[in-house]
Amino acid sequence: MDKLSEIIKSPIWWVTVVIAGVAINIASAYLKITFDKSFFSIASWWRNRSVKRKEEFEKSVQRLSDDSHELMYACSDANNQLILAVVFILLGSTSSILGNFRDLDIFWNTLGSFCIFYGIILLLKQGNMDKMISTSLERRRQDVENANNNPTKN
Repeated sequence: MDKLSEIIKSPIWWVTVVIAGVAINIASAYLKITFDKSFFSIASWWRNRSVKRKEEFEKSVQRLSDDSHELMYACSDANNQLILAVVFILLGSTSSILGNFRDLDIFWNTLGSFCIFYGIILLLKQGNMDKMISTSLERRRQDVENANNNPTKN
C-alpha cells in the first residue's frame, strides 16, 4: 500500500495520466467520425434490405393471390415443411434421450441437437410461408367481397 501511495505522489505518474487523458480525448474524436460512418452505412444497408424484403414479400403475396394453383402449391409446401419440422424435432428429442441411456452419448446428443436445430429452422421458415399464405387468402377474400358488393354492369 505504501508503494502505491508513493507512485501516486510522484509527478511522473500525474504527467502520464494527463498525457493518457489527452490521447484518449483526441483518439475518441477521430473514432467518433469512423463509428458514425460505420453505423450510417449499416443502417442504410439494413433499411435497403428491409425495403427489398418487403417488396419481395408483396410480390409473392400478389402472385399467390392471383393464381389459385400457386396458392395450392404454397399450402402443400407449408404443410410439408411443418411435417418435416415436427419429424426432425421428434427425431432430435429421441436421439437426445437415447444419448442419455447409451455410452455413445456424445454422438446421440450431437445428432439430437442438430435435428432439433434444423426442425426449429424449418418451423421459422414455415411461419413466414404461413404469413404469405394468410395474407394472400385475406386479399382474395377482400377481392371477392368487393366484387359482391360492387357488381359491374355489362
